[in-house]
Amino acid sequence: MKHALRFLATLGIVAQALALLATWGEIAPMLRGERNIDVVGTALLFLPLLLGVGGAAWAARLHSHGSAWAWVVMGVPLVLLGLALCLAVLFWLEPIRH
Repeated sequence: MKHALRFLATLGIVAQALALLATWGEIAPMLRGERNIDVVGTALLFLPLLLGVGGAAWAARLHSHGSAWAWVVMGVPLVLLGLALCLAVLFWLEPIRH
């Protein structure tokens, strides 16, 4: 369980770094004050970090109390982050062109 929790937290941090890297062109003008800050978009941008680190923390707390739900709480964010990373790789290799 300890290794799986570390993997989930690391996956969340890696997914967060990739999300920031992919959207840096839109974030930089907001940070410089050239564009209005989109609250919903910014909140969704930090979702990988919340899923990874938050899911790992919640699963660790449940595991320490002996709950069998710890594996479910850890597995759901793990699957979501894995699917998001696969989608990011797909869009990186085959970008959407209008």
